[in-house]
Amino acid sequence: KFWDFELLSSEAHQQKILSILHKRTLELDEGVTCVSMSQDSRLIAVGLLDSTVKVFFVDTLKFFLSLYGHKLPVVCMDISSDSTIIATGSADRNMKIWGLDFGDCHKSLFAHDDTITGLKFLPNTHQIFTCGKDGEVKHWDADNFQRIVTLKGHLGEVWTLSVSPNGKFVASSGKDRAIRLWEKTQEIVVLEDERETEREEAAEQDVGDSQPVPGEQDKETSLPSKRNVETEKGAEALMEGIELYYQTIESQDPQLPPLMLAYGAENPLDFMAGAIGRIKPAQLEETLLVLPLDVVERLMGIMLKLLKNQVEVEIVSRCLLFLLEIHH
Repeated sequence: KFWDFELLSSEAHQQKILSILHKRTLELDEGVTCVSMSQDSRLIAVGLLDSTVKVFFVDTLKFFLSLYGHKLPVVCMDISSDSTIIATGSADRNMKIWGLDFGDCHKSLFAHDDTITGLKFLPNTHQIFTCGKDGEVKHWDADNFQRIVTLKGHLGEVWTLSVSPNGKFVASSGKDRAIRLWEKTQEIVVLEDERETEREEAAEQDVGDSQPVPGEQDKETSLPSKRNVETEKGAEALMEGIELYYQTIESQDPQLPPLMLAYGAENPLDFMAGAIGRIKPAQLEETLLVLPLDVVERLMGIMLKLLKNQVEVEIVSRCLLFLLEIHH
């Protein structure tokens, strides 16, 4: 069904009120699972229970393309801002990227370990965010057919997501009854580093799932200090930031150092908030473990000031609690 917004006169109100009116109906042979309209209002794509997607012209409702390939019904889909490609997510756990010129499938990607429940393009790009019942939100490049990053945080299935018009925020929600807001950062993502981090996390998970050795006490073992390239780099950058912070405070020079200005910091405390935030979440605890005790003491002083000023409260609290647990 097609609906139009219209301003209608109301006897109860002196001003006109906004209403929605049914204008047209497109009859289909199968049940509809999802719809998506191109931004230029030229095409409308309809997902059907027979696992196909049919594309029609909006003005005439004439048939244009049929997209075959999914083994199970398409649950979600979206058309890019330039109306050149469409991405579809299905209960078969695959995401397919199609051209809207001839309806050819550019690529089929195994996207999630369970049904794909949400899919949105970033405005004015060919980058896609998807979510699924596996509890993960993923960021994809539809031109290179690569996964950029996986966002974990939901406890349970993720049912839907939305992208802000400026492309800086992604909101997701699901079975855990929480709405999580993901913000775009200036951090440069190196795909090889991301894949290496994921392999390390998978290896740690395998170790965590192993059976306990008979005779061991039933208590949590301490986290080992894993030194790798990312950990060393993160620790070095953090120590340099701490040193620069105290030098700037002690000098009482109103002019910030060039490094702080390069990161867009307004003051030394703002610079440290950014320095902590730039550490990859997967490397955060390992990076803190590498720090010498004297550096930890200076860092905790900075963190207390950040908490007092309510800056980066979530990540600072996580760091502070971890350091207290390790060094108490």
